[in-house]
Amino acid sequence: MNLHLSKNKLIAILLLPTVSFGQLPIYERHIKMPAISGNCEVEIGDIDVEGKTDEMPGFYTRIKSTLLGKVEGFDTSGLIEIDHSDLKQLYLSAEKEKIKGQAGDIYLDISRLTATGLNLRGLNLERKSKNLFSLFLGRTKEAEEDVFAQYGGGIRAEFYPKETKVGFTCLSFLDDESSANLPNLSPISSNVFSLFGSKQLKKMGSSVESELAMSSFTPDRRKKETKKDMAMTVKLIGSHEGKEIELSYNHIGKDYQTAGNPYLLNDKETLGIKATQPIKRAILVTGYEKGRESGIDTEKIEVELKDLAFLGITTKTGVEMEKKKEKSDYNRIYLELEKEVKCLSLSPAYEWTGYDDEAVDSSDYTMNNLSLGAVGDIGSVTLSSNVGYSLSSKGTEKAKEANYNLFLSASYQLADFLFEPEYSLYLDREEKKKIQQEEMLSISLKYSISPKYQGVLGYENKELKDFSASSNNYKIKTLKTGFQVLF
Repeated sequence: MNLHLSKNKLIAILLLPTVSFGQLPIYERHIKMPAISGNCEVEIGDIDVEGKTDEMPGFYTRIKSTLLGKVEGFDTSGLIEIDHSDLKQLYLSAEKEKIKGQAGDIYLDISRLTATGLNLRGLNLERKSKNLFSLFLGRTKEAEEDVFAQYGGGIRAEFYPKETKVGFTCLSFLDDESSANLPNLSPISSNVFSLFGSKQLKKMGSSVESELAMSSFTPDRRKKETKKDMAMTVKLIGSHEGKEIELSYNHIGKDYQTAGNPYLLNDKETLGIKATQPIKRAILVTGYEKGRESGIDTEKIEVELKDLAFLGITTKTGVEMEKKKEKSDYNRIYLELEKEVKCLSLSPAYEWTGYDDEAVDSSDYTMNNLSLGAVGDIGSVTLSSNVGYSLSSKGTEKAKEANYNLFLSASYQLADFLFEPEYSLYLDREEKKKIQQEEMLSISLKYSISPKYQGVLGYENKELKDFSASSNNYKIKTLKTGFQVLF
C-alpha cells in the first residue's frame, strides 16, 4: 500500500479516535434548552490515486450531522454534509400544527403530468388547515459540462369539500444561460398549469380521479418559439371485499412537455383496465392497455401473482408484454422468491427480457438475470450478501455478453469494538473475453469510547481494470479516521 502520508499527518489520523469529549457546562440554569437530539460525524483521511479518475487525491475532511427535536414548539429535523469543503447535502424541516417549512435539498413528487422525482435545492412552504396551500422555489439543476443551471418555482392549492379533493398546480422552470458556456446547447423554459380532483363515491367504495394540464414549452429561448398543448388523465376505481378494478384513460398531446418530468412520453392516448383479485394464499393482478404512444399504436398486457406462500416460500411472479404495431415487441417474465432458512433470509430471483425491433434488427436483444440475496445472523456475525449473473445477446449477430456481480458485507461486535468488512466485484465479459472488472474492498473498525462518543478507523481500496482500453484503469486507496458524537 503506497499512501502518500507525512509522519505528522499519519500520527494525527491514528490518534484522533482516542480524543474524548466532555459535555459543555450550563452556566445559566434558568435558560430552557431546546429538546434536540442527533449526531455529528467527522471524518478525515488521505486518498492516493493512480490512473484516470475524477477522484481528487490528497488530504480531505468530511462532516455530517443530523438533528431531530422540538424548538420553540416546532418539530424540527435537519441534515448537513460537507465533503472536501463542498456542501453535498443540506436539509432543514420545521413543522407546527398547520405550518410546515423545508429548506435545502428537497424531493418533490407532485404528479406525473406536472413534476415527479424533482430534486430541488431551495425552499418549500406549506400551510394546511381546512385547505392546503404550498409554495416552492429554488434550483432544480446544477450547472455542469453539458447542462445549464435550472431554476424552478410553483404554487399548489388543494380544497376539500365533502369527500372531494379539488385544486390546481402552477409550475415554471427556466434554464440559466449565463451559468455555463454551452453554445451548442439550447436553454429552455417550461410552464405548466393543471387542475385536478378526486371524489369518493358511495357505491362499492369507488372513487374517481382526474387531472387536466396545459403546457407552454420553449425548446430554445434564443428563438422564442413556444409550443403549447394539453394532457389529461382519468381514473375510475371500484373496490369491494378486497377486490379492486381500475379503469384509466390517458391523453398527452404531441407538443406537451414539462421540465418537471422530462421522461414523460408525449403524443399518447391510451385506455386501460387493471384488476386485483384475492385468490387462495395469493393476490392476482391483471392489466390491459391499448392505444398510441409517440405516434405508434401499442398494446400492453400485464399479469402478476404476488404474496403466494407454500412450503414457507413467498413468491411473486409476473409477465409483461408490449406490442408496438409494425415496430417492436417487448416481453418480460420475472420470478422472485423469499425463504427463511434457519438464521438466513434467502431471496433468489430470475428475470427474462426480450426486445424485437422489426425496423432495426441491430437493436434486438434478450437478457437473462439471475440473483441470490441472503441476510441474517450467523452466531455473532450479521451477514448481508448478493450474487448475480446476467447473460445477454444483442444485435443481428447475437453477440453474447455476460456480467457477474458479487457483494458481501458483515458486522461483528466484540466488547466495545465493531468490525465491518465489505467487498464487491463486477465483471463484464463479451464472447468469453474480459471487458471490464471493478473491485472494491473496505474495512471499518469502530470503537465505543462511551455511550455518546465513538471513534472510527477505516481503509478502502477501489480498482478498475478496463481490458479494452488500459488508459481507463485506476486505483484509489483511502485511509480514514474520525469520530461520532451523539447529543
